[in-house]
Parts: sequence; structure tokens; C-alpha cells
Amino acid sequence: MIRRVMLITIENPDPAHLDRMRRGLTETTDHVDGVVKSVVHEALPINNSPCTFVWDTVFADRAAIETYRDHPYHTGVLVELFTSAQFNVTTAFVDDDGA
Repeated sequence: MIRRVMLITIENPDPAHLDRMRRGLTETTDHVDGVVKSVVHEALPINNSPCTFVWDTVFADRAAIETYRDHPYHTGVLVELFTSAQFNVTTAFVDDDGA
């Protein structure tokens, strides 16, 4: 399995948009085969961290990442959620042994 962690900062966030984003990210497992886990955490503003969300996603394997990239849920719903707001994101992928 491969875990992806995204640190997401939404500039001047609208509460309704944040709710839609939180819901859309969380529901990724319901729409995309190969996405094993999708959890959205509220980022804490400790040490002036600008992050809004930490999105933790687990993919079954590399093929699942490729499927996700071209999947209509990603290219339509999720991309729209991000591009309809000013955002910054940092992404890291790591091997996940399931622990």
C-alpha cells in the first residue's frame, strides 16, 4: 500500500466551501476503486501553521494511484473543489506497511 499525505492551505476559506471539500475528500473511497482510506484532519494552528487540512489517503498500490489520477471523481469533483479556491498544497507519498 502507498500512503499519500497532503498538507492543504485554503486562503480566506469560506466555511461552506470547507464543508464541501471535507466531505468530497472523505468520500473518495466511495467513488474510486483502489483508494483504501481517505481521512481529512483539521490542521491545528500551532506555531503559525497556515494549513487548513491534512488529507491522509491510502492507495492499494501504484496502479490505484494511476486509476485515481484519471478517474472522473478526481478530475471533476476534487479538482473543482481545489480550483474554486486559492490554495497551496504539499504532497508526500510513502510506503505503508499497514501499521
